[in-house]
Amino acid sequence: MSYEMKIRELMADYHRQRASLAEMQHRMKETVGTAVAPRQAAKATVNANGELAELTFPTNAYKSMAPKELSTMLLKVIGDARVDAMRSVTGMIGAQLGDGSETISDLLGPDADITKLITSDSLMAPEVREYLGGDAVRLDQEAASAEEESWPKK
Repeated sequence: MSYEMKIRELMADYHRQRASLAEMQHRMKETVGTAVAPRQAAKATVNANGELAELTFPTNAYKSMAPKELSTMLLKVIGDARVDAMRSVTGMIGAQLGDGSETISDLLGPDADITKLITSDSLMAPEVREYLGGDAVRLDQEAASAEEESWPKK
């Protein structure tokens, strides 16, 4: 395969990936999460960012609740709706990236660590790795070493 043909193929792949990401972004913007409290006392709907979009009271069950109980129930149902939305979003991202949904969930949680997503194999395109041959391993090791040295210590 000629160099020009390979460049065209890589550019076509790039454009396909970009279109796919744009479609995913559109679907993510449309994503909502919903949860319903016990006895249908409340129903919460949040957008993909976890912002409350709608809060309804399908029954009158909330009227018999003490203020503290009502507050606790509302916080829980909104939190459950956020978890539902996050699962949808992480599912979309996981599907886009291939196997790795659990890693995505880990990255979006409270102990997020972007380095869990990036492996030395993912940093270099296979074509570049093939072109560099044995130098690819050395470059990976140098990059990992430099990253360790520059990463803040806890």
